[in-house]
Amino acid sequence: AALATARESAQAAAARLDSARAALDGLETRYSDAALVKVRDNIDQARERLAFVENAADTAQEKIQSGDTSAAVLAVRAAEESVHQANVLLDAIDRTASGLDSAAAELDRAVADARQDLAQARAFSQGGAQPALAGPIAGVEQALDAVAAARGGKYDPVDLLGRLEAANAQLDASLEG
Repeated sequence: AALATARESAQAAAARLDSARAALDGLETRYSDAALVKVRDNIDQARERLAFVENAADTAQEKIQSGDTSAAVLAVRAAEESVHQANVLLDAIDRTASGLDSAAAELDRAVADARQDLAQARAFSQGGAQPALAGPIAGVEQALDAVAAARGGKYDPVDLLGRLEAANAQLDASLEG
């Protein structure tokens, strides 16, 4: 029964490969290689795990037929673990897609927030009230320029968001100080 379940689980995971490939292809059209480095090889790795499942399942079947229950159990466990690993690899693509899409949406909010803070800082700076704002203003301007330039092609929204939020935090601290 465990062997049949492992094989069924492997078939279910294999059925996910095409949609995971399509999802990864979609991500590759929008996001940079750096943004996808952690999941780029997940499809191939999942395929390898699923191929191992078939080998382990065949071994388990042979061991069952020869009466070597202990070895059969070990082979079934190996098959189950490989199915689990394949699913983890495929799930990581979904999580990465969700994380990158969320970061891209959050980046829109952060850009609007940074522009508002930048306008406020420029107003204070032009009045001569806070000359120490020049550095943080330049930092936010550079981060906004990087966002604008990157969005013309493939980009890493997590990296851009981090850079923009760090620059804006320095500006906020200077405005408050």
